[in-house]
Amino acid sequence: MYCKKCGYLITTGRFCPKCGTENVLIAPNQKPKNVQYTNEVSSFQESQTQGTSTPEDVSSISTKRNCSKKKSKKATISAVVLMVIVGAVTRVLIQDIPDIAPKEAVKLCIEAFDEQNGSKVLDCLPEDIVKDIENMYSISEGELEEDIELYLTYLEIESASMQNIDVSNCKVDTVINELEAYEDDAYVVWSEFDLNDISKAKLVSADYIIGNETYDFDYAYKYDGNWYSEGAATLAVCSAYYTENETEKG
Repeated sequence: MYCKKCGYLITTGRFCPKCGTENVLIAPNQKPKNVQYTNEVSSFQESQTQGTSTPEDVSSISTKRNCSKKKSKKATISAVVLMVIVGAVTRVLIQDIPDIAPKEAVKLCIEAFDEQNGSKVLDCLPEDIVKDIENMYSISEGELEEDIELYLTYLEIESASMQNIDVSNCKVDTVINELEAYEDDAYVVWSEFDLNDISKAKLVSADYIIGNETYDFDYAYKYDGNWYSEGAATLAVCSAYYTENETEKG
């Protein structure tokens, strides 16, 4: 019989060997009604030690464990999905911050100057500007890259770095006027590059050093959905012009 107080199986005598409670005879397959089990898993484990577990007991515990595992997997999946969503929203928010892209455009340009890398300087330009310079001077993209690197050497650039970067608004016309000046001086003719497609402009204030010269600002402009450095355009045009004139002198 089972103890009416703790539910322990009593095989001999009236007194429970576990808690000492006196018991009356109870049917072997019947548990006292006043016995409470607060933890079904511990109840199942106790019944196993006494050899009285039933298939129904095993099925109940197994089902609950499986449910717990499924909930745990769902929670893990939900956490991963949440992280992906948060990351995507963060990227969108960063792209929408107006000062990030102009600052990066100028920064990439200065880094290309520092490395004296013609290919990277061209990466800071709209493709239309590159085409117009190539057409104006009848050179290939590879030759333009070489002209840029030669010109950077001529400028004696030892290092280029940016500090105290700040971004402020400026009129689009300001940048257009800067780029129109090259056309007026016959350094280049803008045909592929449409100045009217410049949609936004920013003044990027920064103390940056090129060789022994210190500069305090550059213009960034938005063209065909991307931001570019006006300084990169200046360098590319001047490089092609410088190389052509040096070649003619030679």
